Amino acid sequence: MSSTEDQDRCSGTLEFTSGALEYSDSGRAIWRTPVQHLAVVGEFTTPSLGDDYFLVFVTPSARCFQASFYAVGRDAALSSLSVVLGASLQPGLCNSTELRSRVMWPPSLLGQPLLEPSEPARRRFAGRVSALLGLGQSPVPLSPAVLSYVRGLGPLHAA
Repeated sequence: MSSTEDQDRCSGTLEFTSGALEYSDSGRAIWRTPVQHLAVVGEFTTPSLGDDYFLVFVTPSARCFQASFYAVGRDAALSSLSVVLGASLQPGLCNSTELRSRVMWPPSLLGQPLLEPSEPARRRFAGRVSALLGLGQSPVPLSPAVLSYVRGLGPLHAA
């Protein structure tokens, strides 16, 4: 995708600053979460028009923070986050035109589905995505592998 196309599709700003990820739109903070509160980083695509590609940051309490893949600052934020996490965060769903998801971090879940793959969950999720205008924190049907992982982190990691 060209930089002009990226600019035309931008939705919000994603920044890594002072040890935290922050997603904002039009100068208004939508969410902020400290990096030490992250348990899983993933991505998903939808078949919808407009914003159809998202990054998801999951805490040990299964709270999900979403940002548009087209957010200004995405590459710099993912690069900085990669350094802190000690793993390369490489999006891999760029050409998907259907509902798909995958985990980018931690390495033990790399490439596994981020979202619940069942058809009822897909329909519920598609409805939630279509209702998202400001993005931010919202419920997503996490896959059993992701839920098991975050539940296994225990109360010391809960955020």
